[in-house]
Parts: sequence; C-alpha cells; structure tokens
Amino acid sequence: FAALSQARGDAAEAERLYRLALAIKEKVLDRDHPDVAMTLNNLGVLLREGADKAMNRLHTKVIRE
Repeated sequence: FAALSQARGDAAEAERLYRLALAIKEKVLDRDHPDVAMTLNNLGVLLREGADKAMNRLHTKVIRE
C-alpha cells in the first residue's frame, strides 16, 4: 500500500506505511533479511524524491529572485 500511496503522490502516507512495514519486518524477520533491505530501500527512494523536489523548488525560487 505504501507504493500505491507513493504513486498517487501522497508522500506522507507512503512514508508512514513504509516505516510501519519496516518496524513489523524488523520484529518478525532478521534485520539482514532481504525484505527488510527492500523496505529500507523503498523508504530511502521516497525520502530522496522528496529531498529532490524540495531542492528543485528552492532552486527555482532562487532563480526567480
């Protein structure tokens, strides 16, 4: 569901769901399990996309001023 929220542009909900999934997987699976790594990667991609968008907005603002 996190990926669906991300695809719909709801980054806050996607982040909440990725963090929830990560917490559950870390409790149920070994921390070195591939599913834990995949969820960490997906969360990282989401956060990176958000940082890139924020940087682009800041860059556009600076250029316009």
